[in-house]
Amino acid sequence: MVDAEKIFIKQLKKLDLLLQNGKSPEGMFFVKDKNHISIPLIRIALEQAENFQADAVFFRIFADEEKRSPVPQIYIYRNTSLTLDEAKYAGIHCRLWNAGLVPLAFIFTATSIRVLNCRRAPDIDRSTNKPLFSPFSLLESLILTEQAFITRDITTGTFWEDPKFKSYFTLEKTAYHQLLIYLKDFRKEILKQETLSKSVTNRLLVISILVKYLCDRKDADGNGVFKKGFFSQFSKNGYDDFASLFLEHGSCVKLFENLSKHFNGGIFELTEDDKRELSNADLRPIADFLRGDQEPSGQCIFWPLYSFEDLPIELISNIYEEFLAKKQDDKPSQKKTDDKGVVYTPPMLVEFLLDQCLPIKPEILQWKILDPACGSGVFLVGAFKRLIYCWRMVNNWNLPSLKDLKSLLKNNIFGFDEKPESVLITAFSLCVALCDELEPLSIWNELKFDDLRQRNLLARDFFEIVKSGEFNDHYDLIIGNPPFESSLTTTAAKDIEKCESMNRPELPDQQLALLFYEQSFKLCHESATVCLIQPAGPLLYNGNGISFRTYLFGKFHTECIFDFTSLDEILFTKVQVAAAAIMGYNHPPSSDKILHIIFHRTRASKEKLLFELDPYDFHWVDRKLISDNKFVWKANLLGGGRLQTLLKRFSDFPTLGEYLEEQRIKRKWQFSEGYIIGCGKKLNDASNIQELIRLSPDARKKKFELKRLPKTAEWISGALDVPSSALNREGIDWNHIKSCKATFFEETRNSVKEIFSPPHVLIREIVDKSSIPAIFSNKYLVFSNQMIGISAPKKDAKKLKALADQLNDSGLYGVLAAMVSSRMLVNRATSLLQRDIFALPYSEDMEKVDFNFWENILIEDIEKYLIEFRNKGETASVLDGVDDSDLFNFGETFCHILNPVYEKFFPLKPIKLRSFICFPFCYGDAPDIDPSDTNKAGLLLEKLMLHKHGNRLFVNRILRLYEENVILIIKPNQKRYWLRSIALRDADETLVDLLDQGY
Repeated sequence: MVDAEKIFIKQLKKLDLLLQNGKSPEGMFFVKDKNHISIPLIRIALEQAENFQADAVFFRIFADEEKRSPVPQIYIYRNTSLTLDEAKYAGIHCRLWNAGLVPLAFIFTATSIRVLNCRRAPDIDRSTNKPLFSPFSLLESLILTEQAFITRDITTGTFWEDPKFKSYFTLEKTAYHQLLIYLKDFRKEILKQETLSKSVTNRLLVISILVKYLCDRKDADGNGVFKKGFFSQFSKNGYDDFASLFLEHGSCVKLFENLSKHFNGGIFELTEDDKRELSNADLRPIADFLRGDQEPSGQCIFWPLYSFEDLPIELISNIYEEFLAKKQDDKPSQKKTDDKGVVYTPPMLVEFLLDQCLPIKPEILQWKILDPACGSGVFLVGAFKRLIYCWRMVNNWNLPSLKDLKSLLKNNIFGFDEKPESVLITAFSLCVALCDELEPLSIWNELKFDDLRQRNLLARDFFEIVKSGEFNDHYDLIIGNPPFESSLTTTAAKDIEKCESMNRPELPDQQLALLFYEQSFKLCHESATVCLIQPAGPLLYNGNGISFRTYLFGKFHTECIFDFTSLDEILFTKVQVAAAAIMGYNHPPSSDKILHIIFHRTRASKEKLLFELDPYDFHWVDRKLISDNKFVWKANLLGGGRLQTLLKRFSDFPTLGEYLEEQRIKRKWQFSEGYIIGCGKKLNDASNIQELIRLSPDARKKKFELKRLPKTAEWISGALDVPSSALNREGIDWNHIKSCKATFFEETRNSVKEIFSPPHVLIREIVDKSSIPAIFSNKYLVFSNQMIGISAPKKDAKKLKALADQLNDSGLYGVLAAMVSSRMLVNRATSLLQRDIFALPYSEDMEKVDFNFWENILIEDIEKYLIEFRNKGETASVLDGVDDSDLFNFGETFCHILNPVYEKFFPLKPIKLRSFICFPFCYGDAPDIDPSDTNKAGLLLEKLMLHKHGNRLFVNRILRLYEENVILIIKPNQKRYWLRSIALRDADETLVDLLDQGY
């Protein structure tokens, strides 16, 4: 073995990229071995790495998630030259930044390990516009001092959560994000200048991206799609580049006409109106855009860093989707509004769901795959790529011919969308995906696009197709992201719901996406899969949806619900929406439980690196609970486990709403939300209010063309008005209390006007820290519908005050609200609905409830940590490092649960590694193995890894190892893994393990 090879192997071993026995740990694969790899997606990833000249790839393997694909994390380069060719690796760095395949690249030289951060562009030489070698010095320095940490931290995902690196892998620095910002700014500028209409601007940008992609494609010999001199034939001045054609009137139109005839398929086709508009417009800004000489603002940009040859085709599809999802650019002077029906679907989410539904197996080559609301085609592009991988696997990994590729598209890929523009963009996306599999010369010499819009991609309303029955029992997989609309937007959808609701509960919130899911099963073969993204509120959390959920989960076999509620601010860029994906099969339920997986907001998910899941995120829901317990899903969102049992403590209590209704009947109490100004706002803003007062309500309605009657209320106008923001758990801030200036109202609460009279209680519809702000008052106070008022006769003043004190002073009610509210932690961070507050358990004797040891732990952890974790995500305190008191409390709780059965468990000294903590627990008098010496802890764990548990030991983030009379609990050094509530769950699972082992 030559010295260079020995040095390389020694370096790999130091970083634990090779084990001491020379074997590769799980996750490490060499490119030269690709032909012997049995896992299809790893083999494909190694082929991609070879295209970037890498020698090996280190993957993140998800050992407990069998349906999840390994994710490449590090490209490894072995530099055999005496000196490092910095220009070569600068070029590779640039390509990897464009491709977005891995976040890191390691270059092993004879004397050092150089690191490249591929989530950031390399620096650029301004004089030559070429990339410069830009090593990631911080990580290089850390590897020198702690060589083995990187493998373990990458393997478990803790690397991305390390505070040292949190600002180095941001999404904003990626090629795709920066290019997208540039495209969006340019499009906005063009629309602002009114150079072109919106439809032609979109069409031109879509076509231009495809042409730009074709221009950048090169084979190993440097051959491109377009030969030298190709563009000059359309130029009056002999320009031979795509961008310059836009300097001349009509030249780009001639190019597109030529490409349309050459490729067919309608991809480059323009209407006569489009051609006239393009021929007459000044398109010089388009030329500047394609050249990349400057941004719309006029600042110089480094366009040479971008290459459409390396940008993933999925991201090109997502660029198209951005054009569909924005409405606000039509008139830039207007206030921005979002089209909530169209939601940008991130590639990370697409790949994850395809992992679950579309395995690389021979049988999928026979599947017909449908996206019922295809948008830009991101799901169909991903499915098409997987079909190609499967075809290659079945055909001894040969490359498919053009005929094979077109056959896969024709026979397997289908999409519907009521918007013709969406269908056209899906066709574009699939054409780019097809081109990506061909050599440049083949694209020009052989490729003729089929017009997929004739048969595969239909510009039709999904519900019209369902009504027609023409595609019933037709598909094997339906997957996608239908529009989130709280109304049935088409006649066919209304007709279907009217018919269906005669035999089943009505759709919650009239949610269109839920109707997409239910009706999709009509188009499926028996036992086919349906996986659609849904709004989480109507699907899981809304109280009025329990009947429909019971029906839906009882009719079709629901295998899994992927709950992205906690990612509402980061998963979708267009709207803040709580989403979940439901995966079901077209047959009745065949198991007693549904898997509910909670995705938490972490640094890795925020930066679109990957989804991070732990064993604590997996919850099995008994089907019997779906109809009996409407809070089961919310309990899982807050940690699951014993929370269900805690909620049962209150099952015999009346709700606050029931209590108040009883008091209304027996003791003449009144309760309601406060006034609503609503339609009265226009009148209140008028200058002639006194004249309007003299008009009848009907006359006011007619005069202002209002849908509802504006009313007056002398019991509200002029009274002391409490804005909701002035009420918190400390009481009322009187500095913000003024007389109500409003004269006209939509809702005056005339029938329950006593709620404004003392004695009364004001309740704000929010959770403030751990309480629901409530105040007892003996003053006449008015308030809006963001607060609830409860009034009673004077003799019941003590009861009212006790009610207010219980809501306001007890941390329990903030926790209960978090668990029972259909709104809190789902759509808005801490706000509540009136029905949420009325659903809370309440009794005059409630303060006498005596909580036990573990119930207090759950209440305190939810109050202190878990609500904040849901609201703040990666900035929450629960993601801080662990201190000694956290570990002491964890150990005490863990043993407290075990020892009523086993009596002799006690904690040993925790062992703090770089990003992990190993906490040993001993049974009996003395440990048979000694993990107490921190200096020897690494050796002990290495021994367990090599000789007892194989190299999978650190593939998992959460481990419980049973060695002799010692239990080793190994978890990341983050507070959320060492909470007392987590100790309860660990202890419960340990009890099951010990019982299963016969102890």
